[in-house]
This record gives sequence, C-alpha cells and structure tokens, in this order.
Amino acid sequence: MPTSTSHVRIEAPRETVWAVVTQPGYIKQWQYGGDLDTDRSVGSPIRFRAEWDGQVFEQWVTVLKVDAPHRLQYSLFAQDDSFPDRSFCYGDVMSRTREFDPDVALRQAMELFWDRGYAATSMADLVEHLGVARAGIYSVFGSKRELYLKALQRYSNDKDPVLVGLLGRPGSALGNVRDLVEIYAAEVVGDERRRGCLMVNSAVELSARDAAVTALIGRSWEVLEAALTSALVRAKQDGELSPEKDPQALARLLVVVLQGLRVLGRAEPRPSLVRDAVDQVSAALS
Repeated sequence: MPTSTSHVRIEAPRETVWAVVTQPGYIKQWQYGGDLDTDRSVGSPIRFRAEWDGQVFEQWVTVLKVDAPHRLQYSLFAQDDSFPDRSFCYGDVMSRTREFDPDVALRQAMELFWDRGYAATSMADLVEHLGVARAGIYSVFGSKRELYLKALQRYSNDKDPVLVGLLGRPGSALGNVRDLVEIYAAEVVGDERRRGCLMVNSAVELSARDAAVTALIGRSWEVLEAALTSALVRAKQDGELSPEKDPQALARLLVVVLQGLRVLGRAEPRPSLVRDAVDQVSAALS
C-alpha cells in the first residue's frame, strides 16, 4: 500500500503544543473553525466538523494512542466524494512532543566531543551517548557540525565568565592574574584524562579548515585577553606592575602561554616543565 510521511517541527513549550492539538478552543483556530467532539480515550471516536465557503467538511478519527503530554496518535478519514469510507483511505496522524531535554543533550554532546574530538565522534556515537534518535538530533541541532558548533559555544559560555570573574575579583589585581596562571598549571598537571581544553583542541583539529570554529575560538580568546588586560591595567594603576610594562602586550603573552599549556596538557606534561614556564611568567609580571 502506498504511504507518505511528513513532519512538522514546532518550537514551543511541550505543554503549549499539547494544548493546541487537544483543546477544542485552540483546535477551532487551526481547523477552519471546526468543532471537536471526543473524550480522547484510546479507541474512542473524534469528529471534526467545519464549514468553509458555504460547504460542510467532516473528518472521522479513532484514537490509537494517548500519552499526555507527549503523544496523541489517531487514524483519520477526511470526507471526500472521490474516496470511499474504507480502511485503506484512512491515515495515521501523530502529534508528539520532544521527549528529551535539549540542554542536557547538548551538554552530553559537548562532553563527548571534548573526550574524543570532532572527527572521532560519529553520529552513531552521539545517538548512543545522548540516548536520542538520529532524527531527534537532526531536528533539534542540525548536522553533526552544527551540533559541534553549538557544543563549542556552550563550552565558551560555561568557561569564559568564570575566568572573567576570577580576574575581576576585588583585592590584588596582579594576585588575580597569578592565581589564574597557577590554576591553568594545576589543571594541566592534574588532568589524568588528558582532555585538555575543548577550545584549544578545536583550534588544533579544525580551525585551519573551518572558519566558524576559528571565529568561535577567536571570540573566546579575545574575552580572555580583554579580562587579562583590564586586570593588568588595574595592577599598574595600583602600583603592583612596573610603569614600564605594557598591560595589553603582557595580556597577549599570557594568552599564548596559557593556551600553550593546554596543548602541552594533551600529552604527558612534566610538572617541572610546567613549573619552569609558570616561574618565567611570574618573572615577566614582576
């Protein structure tokens, strides 16, 4: 028997979608002013009746499945003189709301990409790790690349404000900068999984061939540079930093060193190597 399938994606809260497809007042608005008669229990009939341009239209429906507020499935026969009221002229209609939390799924995807990288993560891996069907991933996030970009943006949204907040703490501005360097060093040495930083990993793997990835990374590093510059300007104003020092140049040096430490962290960094680098940065800040 010939069949056809179509899907409509609606960006709205689950409860709103459920109300629109089940409550007579809403149905009347999208069903040509039609009236609805049903109790929506499985096996019960649904009857739509509407008048359009002086002509009466009727549709007969049998409820097949109800799982409020997730799914309403029914068979449908639309009255038409060219079609007999026979079973093969009925079609199944299903209204189903999204059954997973996109925010949770995005965070899970971010963690998987962070662990494996972009190329080594397949759509099959994502389906298994997220517990979401392939069609669900595509409908919400788009392609694997689009999902990766969203995951990278989520990573930036999570991490960047923390760094900005640390550098903007009251008290010693130079002390805040030194603390940040020590935090980076400790994370690099203590990263047993050798995951590094998703931004740096993406720069190494993808930035040479993906302009969108490069732009995301650039914006994140600009945020770090601006926060470092602001802290060093304050340190200079407070007399913590030598008058001869250039805050912006020092900030850029720190961005390079800190991201270099992240790259080093993907290998097997020797604590003494990291310590020497941190001591040299400390000397530059004196």
